[in-house]
Amino acid sequence: MATGTRTVNGAEFPVAGTWVLDPDHTGVEFQARHLMVAKVKGRFAKPQGRLVIADDPSQSSAEVHIDASTIATGVAVFGRGVSE
Repeated sequence: MATGTRTVNGAEFPVAGTWVLDPDHTGVEFQARHLMVAKVKGRFAKPQGRLVIADDPSQSSAEVHIDASTIATGVAVFGRGVSE
């Protein structure tokens, strides 16, 4: 894994390389509207994936995998259709 940062066109980026996500320190969160009235917030536990930082930052990519059964919204009915 690469370490450090670099400046490209005045913006700071990680050095080029592949960065593996640490599932214990990474979160995937979302917010959705229910019936256009209420906002439902939730998260998925322990996502896995990697970031590939290219020499040209605009060519970088991310790949993230989530386990739908780990959805947590705090409201059981909202997670039912996703986790089943």
